[in-house]
Amino acid sequence: MALLAGTAELGGGLALAFGLLTPLAAFAVVVVMLNAIATVHWRNGFWASKGGFEFNLLILGAATALAMTGPGRFALDDAIGWAGNISGVWWGVGVLATGAAVSMLTVSAGRYRAAAHPTFG
Repeated sequence: MALLAGTAELGGGLALAFGLLTPLAAFAVVVVMLNAIATVHWRNGFWASKGGFEFNLLILGAATALAMTGPGRFALDDAIGWAGNISGVWWGVGVLATGAAVSMLTVSAGRYRAAAHPTFG
């Protein structure tokens, strides 16, 4: 599960940096950040200085905003001619909603697996 999360975060981050398939990249980042908030940072409160979810929420918001506004003029999506077709408010809402649904599924699956297969020592 950790390998999948790391790959999604790296791939999504690189795709966002290059502006390639921006909504899909934003979706990957949103899922990873929601999983990180749910499994690690929520119990520590809001502030990042105490291990909280402040920074993760910032990254999640930035990824969602990029899905809404589009990747920009220097992005690969724009060079291909896709930038105007794969951005807008509903793309951002869709990324956030589907990201929340997938995050709930993965967190639930991880908790079920941990309960079904406890580790010793």
